Amino acid sequence: MSGRRHDSHASPLCRFQFADGRRCRLPAKPKFNGLCHHHGTFRARASRQDNFLREITRLAHGSVREQDFARVNSLVSRAVSERRISPDRAAMLLRIAGITRQSLRYAQLDDFKSARGPAWDAVRHLLDSEDPTEGA
Repeated sequence: MSGRRHDSHASPLCRFQFADGRRCRLPAKPKFNGLCHHHGTFRARASRQDNFLREITRLAHGSVREQDFARVNSLVSRAVSERRISPDRAAMLLRIAGITRQSLRYAQLDDFKSARGPAWDAVRHLLDSEDPTEGA
């Protein structure tokens, strides 16, 4: 029996071609435009390295190190350079990571824990001040 591909109109094979020139030998599925189930759903399945939500959620648990933030930054940068995500989405993800980092730093400050200090005074002032749109 040869390893040749036996493609016929009655039972077409997947048209996916590997980098070395070999072709997939699984049966093609009509709903995947000539690809097998595996190759037809490959793009739709998220890669583990592209699970940015999981990575950013880990940052919010409070017991993170600077290396964890650096990891998220490098993952997002790599995804942009490989064109897996848009620069706009990358900017948003990095902003979320930055806000998370900043909030964790503030949570460690004594002023924050005791609800005293200039930062809390500024927040109280904002909350107590009148909304300028109410009088209009």
